[in-house]
Amino acid sequence: MFVSSLKSAMVYAFALTYSGTMFHEPALANYHRHVQSFANRLINPSTLVHIPAFVPLGLDVMPLIQNLGWEFLLTPVATSTLICPEAVRTFFSNLRYFVLQSRTLSTLVHGHLITLPLHDISRLLRIPAFGEALAHPVELSLFNFDVVSEAVHLTGHEPDHDLTFSSGLLMPSLQTFHYLLTRVFLPRTVFLDRVIPLDLWIMSHVVADVPLDFSHLLFGALLPFIDHNFHAPLSFGAMITRLLLALPLNLSAYRTETPTLWLTAADVLEEIGIAIEGEDDPYDPFAH
Repeated sequence: MFVSSLKSAMVYAFALTYSGTMFHEPALANYHRHVQSFANRLINPSTLVHIPAFVPLGLDVMPLIQNLGWEFLLTPVATSTLICPEAVRTFFSNLRYFVLQSRTLSTLVHGHLITLPLHDISRLLRIPAFGEALAHPVELSLFNFDVVSEAVHLTGHEPDHDLTFSSGLLMPSLQTFHYLLTRVFLPRTVFLDRVIPLDLWIMSHVVADVPLDFSHLLFGALLPFIDHNFHAPLSFGAMITRLLLALPLNLSAYRTETPTLWLTAADVLEEIGIAIEGEDDPYDPFAH
């Protein structure tokens, strides 16, 4: 009995240290949530692609990205190659959502309460806060977005019964953009070669030269992780690390890694099945 009580006390004390919140009951729940659901969660490697290398290959996707205002996310910076695994897992295990004057995410990292309103996400990632806003895929219905007609418009084919279709049906420049969308901008681990309704909604804006607010899209991609039963790998490790390193936090207690996958333009086009002519750009961001 004494040993059991002592063990419980030690766990509770560790939970308080872990959360940085003294005698706050949710701290223990956060600790258990971290241990049970996030402590060993896989963090997918980030992907870097040298976009200008597509130009001599006849696929200039940069105008599509610039029309969205997302080129800043492709700007090589030191923090874009770093991942702090423990800090990232702690960020997700303590993640909460609430509504003030604007949608806000909150979390605890290394004893610091972090609140992230939408405008702060834009500022910390150094991306412009403008364009049409969509914070969750379920909101597509609010835009009267017709998935079937838009799929026919872009590809000449109707989507499958699950409202998805192969990215191979897209024109080459949009195939390349879709690859970047699912690996770099809003990385995911499933349906990489399928265009889902959210992808289609984004690409309809690309084709129409209508900008989108990326902070809303990132916000919506993070929301499912609030549910501890959502067991997907953590695909935003580099982006969350970039956010945390931009905050006045002392992350010296956390080790950093650089598990970044560097792909040339030829690698990307080979993976999506597009034949290329000419030579690939040998640019390597880690050589500088």
